[in-house]
Amino acid sequence: MTSIEQFVHELRRLTPGERSVLRRSAGAPLSRNVAAFDLFTSIYWRLNRRGLDKQQLWIAMTLYPWNPLPAGEGCFGTAWRKAQPIDAKGKRRHDQRLDAILSAEPPVLDTLLLDAVRVLKRRKVAIGWEQFTRDLHKCSNAATGVRQRWARNYLQGDANG
Repeated sequence: MTSIEQFVHELRRLTPGERSVLRRSAGAPLSRNVAAFDLFTSIYWRLNRRGLDKQQLWIAMTLYPWNPLPAGEGCFGTAWRKAQPIDAKGKRRHDQRLDAILSAEPPVLDTLLLDAVRVLKRRKVAIGWEQFTRDLHKCSNAATGVRQRWARNYLQGDANG
């Protein structure tokens, strides 16, 4: 099991109370909430952390409780496509949200991703948390092509993510 798979496995084991603490910490710095910090470190220190970005894991950990639906697979772009509204006005707004996500930098990106994760939950679209967490580690570097893949999978509807 990779470190990211282990991390997501630990997220799935969180109690409803622990998820509630993390939901309240979404978009906030790691140091703001002592209970959330303790939850994070209890998982983080058990991982083989080589190559893992603490800040990106924190973001994934605080977004997960907003959409813990099981069986998500593929990348964010694929999930976003599955949540696409049918009507033209809703589709246009959905496209604009993705455009904003694809061009945003932290901390704006973190806020936009929180909004997107909540939209996916409302539309009952699961997220592939392992892939999403891997992508968060890479998406700050344009050379990795993560955001381009999200856009391509959204536009092409590639379910393989």
